[in-house]
Amino acid sequence: MNPSFEGIVREVCNAQAEEVGFLNKPDEARHEVNLWAERKTRGLIKEVLPLLSVKRDPALILANALYFKGAWNQKLDVSKTRFRDFHLLNGKIVQVPSMTGVGGAASWVPNLWLRPKLRRES
Repeated sequence: MNPSFEGIVREVCNAQAEEVGFLNKPDEARHEVNLWAERKTRGLIKEVLPLLSVKRDPALILANALYFKGAWNQKLDVSKTRFRDFHLLNGKIVQVPSMTGVGGAASWVPNLWLRPKLRRES
């Protein structure tokens, strides 16, 4: 790895760059990225790259792990947790534990920097 690239990643992006063996061991490289995410999120995110997602040909993988850590103004009642449908990008539907609440919060909030739209179902 070019030391100047590594320095730019560290200084400008406040990130880390590591050399991994895509060509000879793509799944071990995938595993390294997933371990990084698990360490950085204290176990909240265990897999950013699913099985067989890393091939032998990438020159670079940029990985990021993001999770919401905040306190709600109105606490949710844990005993009212129910399993509900969650729609995956591949079209599958899985059951996940969900909590709902009633309050005066907005039904969606645009974030101009990240550009997602958060929607709350009542």
